[in-house]
Amino acid sequence: MKQAEHETPESARVPGLKGLFLSVNRKEVWIFVLLFILGIALILLSRGGDEAAVSAVPESSEFNTEEFTSRVEQKLGSMISGIKGAGRVSVMVTIDTGTRKIYAAQTNTKSSGVQNESSEEFVWSQDKSGAKTPVLIAEQTPSVRGVAVVCEGAINSEVRKKVIELVSCALDLPTNKICVTN
Repeated sequence: MKQAEHETPESARVPGLKGLFLSVNRKEVWIFVLLFILGIALILLSRGGDEAAVSAVPESSEFNTEEFTSRVEQKLGSMISGIKGAGRVSVMVTIDTGTRKIYAAQTNTKSSGVQNESSEEFVWSQDKSGAKTPVLIAEQTPSVRGVAVVCEGAINSEVRKKVIELVSCALDLPTNKICVTN
């Protein structure tokens, strides 16, 4: 029996990456290398752009407690008006606290024998211009202390019950902090 001899290209005999590059012509390799370098350059440039965008954001965006309270009152009034038999509705929401900002802090503890001393200081960040600002971890919005609702339909116990359930669910507020009257 005669064996058929097959000629195999050199790249088929070389395993691994070397074989891969031998099967590709030089022009394709240079295109690949240029695209790779361009991709790295774009990544590096985009990181620099992010820092500039962050510093351009206004640092103090004050939370308006009155505006927040007014919006909550309007939304609750609108929802309560949708209850059958509620009639005209007036809502008052009381807020427990204003906005609370929580900043990152580092605690340093020194112990000398029996006595321990600890001090706490804010963690600061510095922008490109050298200005230092404390690192903000979280900003808590105000919590609702209570709700008073005056509606014509509150004379009916079923309507009053529905109003209390609606307010309780909408604000995640216990029912003992909700007053409904006519």
